[in-house]
Amino acid sequence: MAGDVTLKQGLERALESDDEGLISTINNIWPQEVDGAAEAELLVQVLARFPVSVAKRERAVSALDTVLEWCHAAEGRRAKRVLERGAPAHLLRIFDALIEDAAEDAELFHALMQGVAAMALFEMQEGVSRMLRASQIEDQWGNLGWHAVYVNVVPKKKHAWVGALVEGLKADIPGGMIGILFLDLCSLQASVKQLREHPFNSRLGVQRMTSWLKQENGAQVSFAESVCLSLHFLSESDRAQLLKIADESPEPHVRIAAAKARIDLDDESGFETLREIGNDPRYALGIIRYLMENQAPIERFPERLTAPGFKSFLAKAELCEWLAHPNEFGRPPQKIRKMDSRKIYWPPSDEMRRVYLFRYEYPPRDGKKKPTIGVGMVGGATTFSLFGEVTEDMEPEEMYALHCAWELEFMQDKRAPKKRTVRAGLRILGDYNEGFDD
Repeated sequence: MAGDVTLKQGLERALESDDEGLISTINNIWPQEVDGAAEAELLVQVLARFPVSVAKRERAVSALDTVLEWCHAAEGRRAKRVLERGAPAHLLRIFDALIEDAAEDAELFHALMQGVAAMALFEMQEGVSRMLRASQIEDQWGNLGWHAVYVNVVPKKKHAWVGALVEGLKADIPGGMIGILFLDLCSLQASVKQLREHPFNSRLGVQRMTSWLKQENGAQVSFAESVCLSLHFLSESDRAQLLKIADESPEPHVRIAAAKARIDLDDESGFETLREIGNDPRYALGIIRYLMENQAPIERFPERLTAPGFKSFLAKAELCEWLAHPNEFGRPPQKIRKMDSRKIYWPPSDEMRRVYLFRYEYPPRDGKKKPTIGVGMVGGATTFSLFGEVTEDMEPEEMYALHCAWELEFMQDKRAPKKRTVRAGLRILGDYNEGFDD
């Protein structure tokens, strides 16, 4: 659907169509927020059309996911009031009609969780039983749709569902995503004295926390952090057992979480762990910030900060943190080394800068045999890696040239070349520095 079509126009077209047309139109509406009452009224009418039966079931599931997400992501106050009044009956009806099919269909289950998220947003009492019903489907414990629900429950200290959820889940604590989010919910409630006894202070609770500390997948770090933040609610023996497991983890982020938990428990050995791991540039910046926030004395900080070459160390750490961002690689590189460093006049900043180039490497992924190798630059106007454009076989001057041209483009500087090339970048750098001939 054309980008100039508003959400209101798109919903009107959907309602004028048969079921096939409804699904097709919804799947082609560009992502937009439900802001006004008129859009919300139309959305309620669209909800009334579901569930639908069409030739390609997966397209219907995709459209349902979109519509239910709109319900809990509405921004305007008037829109929320309209949805709170008109959507609940449809949300319950859709859930009840499809939950059995969703037991073996991850996409459909994800869509229904968008609906449960809307029930949570409106604090519908009938929604608690639906959430507990969904929690009984063990095959979907790891479904990412659970996160949408908890976003509307966990931050609220007195959400209407909390008591019923704790009572409904504490006897048979689930695993996976729903389990870890339940742990976060319980820990928040316990921290504000809303729970007399933390549900995870039990045999099953400790078993779940143990499994989360030992798992080896992408969720390990965030799960381990949730476990470590909850340790002070457990008995001393269980706490010691879980800390030992975390201390022995091959994943540095898990050991970091355990060290912070020890510090919170007045165990100063946690500082030694942080000091040791903080000497690795891949994890240094987060540790340094933590120590600064806690006003730790200088002797608690990593030794590399006071050793020769500490500026290069910090630059390397900055690139590692950038690479670990979820929008980039999601974790630090396996290897990283300095390729070049020099002090030059940097046109995008219009001042002399110490700039650095680092080669980084990630293990082979997606079935590939070769590692992923790139080069990143630190010290300019921004830390960045022109992956696939700057390669390790280039000369350092050529790498700086491309980064300079890219930064000028990004800043919409009038000096930016019409086309980003090595030659164009060298010409710009050469106007200010020696040794950058094109």
